[in-house]
Amino acid sequence: MSGRQAPCVEESFGPDRSTLILPLAKIGLNEANEANPEANSPLRVRIVEELRANPKATQIGLTTKLGVSRATVQLAMNALAKEGRIKRQGGTRGRWAVNE
Repeated sequence: MSGRQAPCVEESFGPDRSTLILPLAKIGLNEANEANPEANSPLRVRIVEELRANPKATQIGLTTKLGVSRATVQLAMNALAKEGRIKRQGGTRGRWAVNE
């Protein structure tokens, strides 16, 4: 398993709570994304999918579709733009270009 430990299940029980932890190994990340494990986070993947489907999508519209706060969408989109995966074209009434 490329030097990683096999997943194991950890359980703990308390008077009012039970916790189950299942650590998972990273799967399918290329070397470029090893330095930034959030590069393929489910939220970022969904944002890219939404922008492909609707290049004129707004951050407010994405918050509604994805069920997260606007700040969360802004942070994810800023990171995607910094990585060069998305780019704004045409200002506030423009569109998003996906570079993947």
